[in-house]
Amino acid sequence: MMKRENSHGFRLSDAAETPALHALSLVGRNAELAIISERLDALSKQKGSKLALEGESGVGKSRLAWEAVNLAYQHGLDSLLIDCRGSLNRPFDPITDLVRALLEVEPGQSSEAQRKQALQAINKLGLADRSDEFMKLFGLPSTGALEAATQQMQAAEPTSTIILSGDAALPGLIARLLKNWSSSQRSGERPLLLIFEDLDEASEPARSVCLSLAQRTNELPLCILATYTLGAASDIHTVFEGSVVKLNRLQPADALSLGASMASVPRIPEDLVQPFMEYTGGLPLSIWLAARRLAGGQTIEPVSSILAAQVDSLTEGQRETLLAAAILGDGMRIGALRTVRGNVHEEELFEDLSALVKESWLDASGVGRLRVYRFTNRLVREMITKSIPHDLKEKLHQRAGDYFAVPATGRRLRAEAAIHHYMKASAPDRALSVIDMALAEARRSLDRDRTLKLYRRGAEIARGVPELSTRQAELAEKLGDMYVAAGDYAAAAQVYRELSPPDSPFIIHSKLALSLIAVEPFMAVRTLPDVINTLPISENDDLRWRLEAGYVWALALSDQDYEALRRCRDVLSQMTNTSGLGGARALMRGMLGMVLHYQGEHEDAYTHLESARAGWGARGDQDAVLLINQVLIDMPADEITRSWLRLVMKPLLVHN
Repeated sequence: MMKRENSHGFRLSDAAETPALHALSLVGRNAELAIISERLDALSKQKGSKLALEGESGVGKSRLAWEAVNLAYQHGLDSLLIDCRGSLNRPFDPITDLVRALLEVEPGQSSEAQRKQALQAINKLGLADRSDEFMKLFGLPSTGALEAATQQMQAAEPTSTIILSGDAALPGLIARLLKNWSSSQRSGERPLLLIFEDLDEASEPARSVCLSLAQRTNELPLCILATYTLGAASDIHTVFEGSVVKLNRLQPADALSLGASMASVPRIPEDLVQPFMEYTGGLPLSIWLAARRLAGGQTIEPVSSILAAQVDSLTEGQRETLLAAAILGDGMRIGALRTVRGNVHEEELFEDLSALVKESWLDASGVGRLRVYRFTNRLVREMITKSIPHDLKEKLHQRAGDYFAVPATGRRLRAEAAIHHYMKASAPDRALSVIDMALAEARRSLDRDRTLKLYRRGAEIARGVPELSTRQAELAEKLGDMYVAAGDYAAAAQVYRELSPPDSPFIIHSKLALSLIAVEPFMAVRTLPDVINTLPISENDDLRWRLEAGYVWALALSDQDYEALRRCRDVLSQMTNTSGLGGARALMRGMLGMVLHYQGEHEDAYTHLESARAGWGARGDQDAVLLINQVLIDMPADEITRSWLRLVMKPLLVHN
């Protein structure tokens, strides 16, 4: 196979071409290399596997990953390295790059040329039935019924969601592509080393594909190699459990040997050994930075000081561009950089970026305005970000938030990015405005999952900001109500309890108390009296009787039948001389019948259940009539609880 690069410089080839930093000597990793070689040897025998390299930033994970590419070549295997850094800004780019490499689609061509090239490869691999999904992933015109939808995805800034249907859900689609691609190779079932670098910084789609494939390596001639830091998400640790190689800092002897090699000297001078080890800590990236100074005859200093001096040596424009890039994070494009830096002329910005790429501050891939920039190492990015003065940092983050929050020609609302930057700029009110815009989009597209996530994010943003407590309560209530509407009372109770402010409106405390009946009836027994006593009998009578009935049923579910019957009869006696409570009487009579029925007192229960059914029937409340019928046919108590809650809580829900 000919060596080739796709839009992000990932290679699918018979030999590895590594960046200059990764081509440096590899020292002190013999044990790790042996494990990788063992996995690749098994892969060459058609045995799939998975492996993870875990360690702090700068410890050498990327260098070892590139060495795995070289080892794959020596084993006669293909390899594909995917850098996940920056995919939080460009969620589907890593997966699109993977697919482009396998289909050998050149991104520099016109859309029509890419489309023809992709379709030819898709048909050759026996995937014609999924051509629409692949076109949608590329943002190219569809071949069939999805044409209208896919044309909306041709903007330079892709949307944050791509919906693939049925068994073409993204992980399954990629697994099928990999299987068919492997079978199509000349040798048949040609194995592939697939590397996901910096998986902990991957977007949700990229991470889900990686983890799904890692769980299916027994089905595919594939070795998944992932690199990530110690603080990676729990699902990553779970999938790679038992297949993790932890990279520690280099031992002093190895660190000194590597430093001497990088500085092109026989050994580190004795008087520099202590500061060299103190300032590098055995991190290969730090060793590389220190060795560069040593090779230039300069004094060895802490890495942070070295980077600060290097940043200061840049021109003003280059320095401002680098700081803007650090604020935006990996995966930034020229439009965002131009806005964050302060609307500099595009030609000048390109010149500064070219210089930063040449000096190894940044990597670049793609062409023109679609060119994507990343830091050569995230430790450098992190250290530069920390060095930016607080006031300037907030100013730059606010500019970034404004860029992503304002839809413009060829660019959609990028809610997650805008929210992230506004929060970094200490502007929660602006972040909530973006939440509102994103919620409107999610509702229009009937995207329930996204709506839930946005309500939760909004409530979390407002939490802890006193002047936003009303907004917090509003968002938490709507989120809890969505869970109630779906019958997920456990999730609803958690939201009402944990995301609502302490001074929430009374209605939220009422909904919490009612939701607890389905999941923690003993807690509901302790909670409901306090809520009921807060509500004067002369006010909001309808809600009061719903809460009273809920308290009775919570007592029954807590095996306090006597107390339940006594409370229910006491409440009914309060209604005897009160007019206008027909609906409440039906509710309480129905509840009395429910308690008696599930006590086994069916004859006594029947009279009260029939009375309630007649009352609700006269009012045309068919849901309530259905509830009585369900009780009479002995539906289990937990199911009756859910049916009853659906009946009494539905009128309380806020329209979402």
